[in-house]
Amino acid sequence: MHAEHPASGPLSGIKAVDLTRGIPGAIATMLLADYGAEVLKLQNPSGDPLESSPAYRVWNRGKKSVALDLGEPEAQRVALKLARDADVFLESFRPGVAIGAWLLIS
Repeated sequence: MHAEHPASGPLSGIKAVDLTRGIPGAIATMLLADYGAEVLKLQNPSGDPLESSPAYRVWNRGKKSVALDLGEPEAQRVALKLARDADVFLESFRPGVAIGAWLLIS
């Protein structure tokens, strides 16, 4: 997933971090990228279960990506810094999980 052209549109200048899993998050951040936001998708190094879907490339168009093993403390620090520097942070954990994780590593 690589941005193919410089961002332009009403969300140009907005930075978003995508830590979602599944189709709803992929589509939400796809729309942010479509409207010009700079979207960085944080992926598990083992890959994404949706990669086998023909629509995977569509849902992730216009996004940059980085593989982070969030089980590693250094990767957690990197993810936290990226989230703090972003205008938008999307995640799809069950309620309370992300907040608890961020409190532990901040």
